Amino acid sequence: MTNAWQRRKGERGQTILLVAASLVTLLGMAALAIDVVTLYMARAEAQRAADAGALAGAKMLADTGLTTDPCNTTLATAAQSLAQTQAQLAAQQNLIAGQPAPSPTVTFPNGGQTSCSALGPAAFGINPQVKVAVTRSNLPIFFARVWNQGLATVSATATAEAYNPSNSATLNTTGSVIPIAPRCAKPLILPNCDPTNPNKSGSPCGSSPTFIDATTGAITNPGLGAASGVIGETLPLNADCNASLQPCTPSNTSKAFAGLYFPIDLPTTSLHLCAGCATATTGGFQSDLECCNASTLACGQQVTVDYSVNPKGPGGAAESGGQCLIHQNGQGQDLIDTSTQSPMLFVAGSNNPFVGSSIQVGDHILTSDSVISVPLYDGITVPGFNGASNSVTIIGYLQLFINDVRNDGAITATVLNVSGCGNAPLGTAIQGAATSVPVRLIQAP
Repeated sequence: MTNAWQRRKGERGQTILLVAASLVTLLGMAALAIDVVTLYMARAEAQRAADAGALAGAKMLADTGLTTDPCNTTLATAAQSLAQTQAQLAAQQNLIAGQPAPSPTVTFPNGGQTSCSALGPAAFGINPQVKVAVTRSNLPIFFARVWNQGLATVSATATAEAYNPSNSATLNTTGSVIPIAPRCAKPLILPNCDPTNPNKSGSPCGSSPTFIDATTGAITNPGLGAASGVIGETLPLNADCNASLQPCTPSNTSKAFAGLYFPIDLPTTSLHLCAGCATATTGGFQSDLECCNASTLACGQQVTVDYSVNPKGPGGAAESGGQCLIHQNGQGQDLIDTSTQSPMLFVAGSNNPFVGSSIQVGDHILTSDSVISVPLYDGITVPGFNGASNSVTIIGYLQLFINDVRNDGAITATVLNVSGCGNAPLGTAIQGAATSVPVRLIQAP
């Protein structure tokens, strides 16, 4: 009995040693299970912040018209400044471990190209890129402090580009033009005839210059302002229909005219993002003008001109739908800030649906219901007449800001951007939103 008691007495405290040794292992497992997972989550949040910043910056580059004007260094400088601001704001709106990333770094990997004769894969103006890097330091660690008293750091980078396929056949290693397919394009198609540069308003196609090269998709007259380029041109638009006749009958069936559009038949599909004054959401020219038709119109796609619709004239679909789209109601629509030519900024009008909640009248805004995309076709002949097919092929797009819609349905618009892919695009179309120049994340260079 005495020997057994003495042995047990000698073994006292061993359990404490085993527990202490086990605690080290348990703390290590806790550090792995909690701290490492916490860092992985913070790393994912940092990547989300970088992605958001890069996409916001790329969208700003597209909205400034930079993709249409590859050699304008003045525009590039202003566009980079705006893109940097927007990229930083968007990145900081995404929290990393509960706090915004301090001062995200914004760079332009292919910026600085100034020679039009040297345009190549790195040309800033073709597919301008934005790279955003975020770092969140001083992340607290918990159980791992047993081994390391310091704080952790996570970082992430993302690169996005505004992709314009114009003339991309010379920039793509496969020699193919990659098409795009904007959603929410409006139900009208314009002939590829520029009525204002030089001033050819009312001229038949063939005597007017083009917006884009129908074969390559290259922009015919890149530049800023009506005197030197397409960006900033003010276009007069109206339906090529005789206002006194129903259905639509073109005023001249021999040639298409610059600035005169044809209504097109969009698939009957779900409509969304309708203005509050929209009269119907079941399809048709007016509904498709007031709302966003979920169908896409891809470069190279054939669309059918719909002569059963005549949107022209007082009280017609163009006037009713157009004024509803831009919230005109007499006055109060959004405007373009004319105090600066490069880049063009939008100003909130009194009828903007967000005035009073998040913005005020006169505030600069990044987007507007007055911004629309319309397709272009290689138009010399009038579709459906003199042996021409009633279907036409989309070869590019104009992005326009609607300045005014008159009571006869005539529209005045300003060109914000142009993109083209020619008449033989290949590959899967890149789908964008309402803009005709989509933005996309790419592999960081």
